[in-house]
Amino acid sequence: MEPRILSDGLRSNFVNNKDAREIPEVKYIKIPSSSIEEIQGKVNQQITDEKKRRKIGIYLVRKYSGKKLNEIAEYYGRISDAGVSRLYLRMENERKQNRRLDELISVVEKMLNVET
Repeated sequence: MEPRILSDGLRSNFVNNKDAREIPEVKYIKIPSSSIEEIQGKVNQQITDEKKRRKIGIYLVRKYSGKKLNEIAEYYGRISDAGVSRLYLRMENERKQNRRLDELISVVEKMLNVET
């Protein structure tokens, strides 16, 4: 997903880079990133369901940690780097369609100081 704040010229430079698909959007906009542990800790504080914790944790780590897909996959285990990417895209779509999920994720984002 391309960040909204980049100009079309800058965006095309990233999109044409063959490695751009491996770089989380946080690296495009040069904001401070959070550690995997910090993000997952905040998720754990807000979400009790273990499956949701994992999915939302992976989603937010992908979005805000600046880690590569394989680093995220290695941390969580039982998921490939492609699986991390697919889960991220599914969560993005589900978040747009499910207001409760969006509100839940927004609470964690506020805790991380990365509100969208």
